[in-house]
Amino acid sequence: MLIQLIEQHLYCITIKNHHLLKCDVIKSILNLYNQINLFLINKKMKKYLYIFCILQLCSCSSINKKNCIIEENNIEKTNSVRITTNEALYVDKVFADDSLLYLINRKTDSFLYVYNKFDFSFKCCFGNLGQGPDDFQFPFFLESKQIQKNVLKLYDVNLVSFKNIDIDKMQKKEKDAIISVSMPKYIIGSPNLYMTNDSIFIGNMDNSQGLFFTYNSIRNDLKWINFPKELIQPENDFSVMNMNRVAINEDENRIVSAMCYYNLFFLYDMNGTLKRTVQLGKEKIIPKIIDKQIISEDNLIISRDIASSNKYVFILVENVKEKDFENLNNKHSKIIVLDWDLNYIKTYKLPHYAISVYFDKFAERIIYTTLNSEGGTDLYYIPTRL
Repeated sequence: MLIQLIEQHLYCITIKNHHLLKCDVIKSILNLYNQINLFLINKKMKKYLYIFCILQLCSCSSINKKNCIIEENNIEKTNSVRITTNEALYVDKVFADDSLLYLINRKTDSFLYVYNKFDFSFKCCFGNLGQGPDDFQFPFFLESKQIQKNVLKLYDVNLVSFKNIDIDKMQKKEKDAIISVSMPKYIIGSPNLYMTNDSIFIGNMDNSQGLFFTYNSIRNDLKWINFPKELIQPENDFSVMNMNRVAINEDENRIVSAMCYYNLFFLYDMNGTLKRTVQLGKEKIIPKIIDKQIISEDNLIISRDIASSNKYVFILVENVKEKDFENLNNKHSKIIVLDWDLNYIKTYKLPHYAISVYFDKFAERIIYTTLNSEGGTDLYYIPTRL
């Protein structure tokens, strides 16, 4: 009876940690168990074999959570659907609530364009270039777990301000449609900024201070998470090689960082403790630096952008060289889908070269932007669901 329970436990370890079956060490342990078990007649010896294998599997499980190789074995070619946005020609960022699609559009008179997200009909546009409380210069969407209907939260890194926008009031051209408040100086310049509540912010900057930060605005406390040992450590202020983008999941206590010039993804908890490192592909890719201050044009751009849902992380992967960035004919991006433990789920192979990705949690679909031949952008979504 004891032997049966131990054998069942051995089975459960491998099933509950199914990603471990891809590990060569795990395979060797299981093969060794099967081979030796055939020749063992004494039940006492079998019991010791079971216990040995369980201990080895548990040990390997904890190690494997730190490092793992992602082998793409579930690749799907997408039949992407274009979203016609004739008014917004230079889309940089995308956001959606339960009924509207919001686009940050660069290089035009208005920064923000609003569409019905079901038929993609144009609703309105607003946001002039300027210095006033109702104006914009370089805005980003402020990410948060709580999404209010028809209310946008943005931050403008050039104006150093947060902006809350009531879309209904904006369409009626009411004066208090945009509420602008000052932004803490410590988090200015973050391309990814997430607000966990009214006082805690998580984000990153392309500088030498660390991989990402948490900032408590009430305590005025800024905490940087150090660059992992797998990365090149910055010298002075040069840290372009460690550019990254982050995704946050409060419910799962997870933060994922995807590196621009490395084929590495890092998993942290909300306290900044490194939980796991995974590598995309067997060959490690690291950036080349010239004279300790210049990124080589031969470097591959790996992770361009990141998005997430409650269940998955979506990483936009390019695999193009810096010097080829403006010559992207016939280049194709892909979106790597991982769960929040960084286990591989699937790969979407895109028919285009994409520059950003967003996941619409309400419609449960991936939206991405591409460069077109006119120098502008096109918007697409993937019709299939996970």
